[in-house]
Amino acid sequence: MSIGKIGWNTAWLFARMAVSALLGLATVRIVLNALGPVDYGVFSAVTGVVLFLSFADECLYLTGYRFLSRETARTSDGSPATTFSAFCGLTVGICVLQASVGETIGTWFVRTHLHLPAENVDAAVLTCHLYVVLRVFQTLKAPFDARIFGFERMRFLCLVSVAGSVLSLLAACGTLFVTEHRLETYVFALLVVAGVELSADVVYCRRQFGS
Repeated sequence: MSIGKIGWNTAWLFARMAVSALLGLATVRIVLNALGPVDYGVFSAVTGVVLFLSFADECLYLTGYRFLSRETARTSDGSPATTFSAFCGLTVGICVLQASVGETIGTWFVRTHLHLPAENVDAAVLTCHLYVVLRVFQTLKAPFDARIFGFERMRFLCLVSVAGSVLSLLAACGTLFVTEHRLETYVFALLVVAGVELSADVVYCRRQFGS
């Protein structure tokens, strides 16, 4: 790998981190104004409960990246199809486990242990359902992100990440114009954003690597 390529990859990653951080700060401020303190508190509490499902995401990504990179270097055509298929199968299994736990224990915890106002319980439960699906989408990205990262396509990863941050900001802005059910609308918009990011990764991998 040339020094120039290392420099460009590093620049793309730093640019993604900086832009995403700035957009994230703006998004939080707009979401707080759109949802109000009560709904924003419900959103934070529910998403905090669901986020415990993401414990395996980082390990899954790093492990997949390591083995995919190793197999890419070993195979003559640079296409570790067997390893990638196994990685996808493992990811699907983890997603099924995440969804099962989130839809049972997560929903039960939201209903019984968060001590929410009675008028916010139904919205919180629906938010929990939507956010569980969102987490599944984000977990499903792991093998595709690892494949793209293994081939050092940092520009694409950065563009998708920044595009997701921009779409999340637009979703927050759009919530300002919703008169009812703002919390559910915002979480559904985030779910759509996660679906768009996953679709972009899948299409890119299929076109570039035949995955």
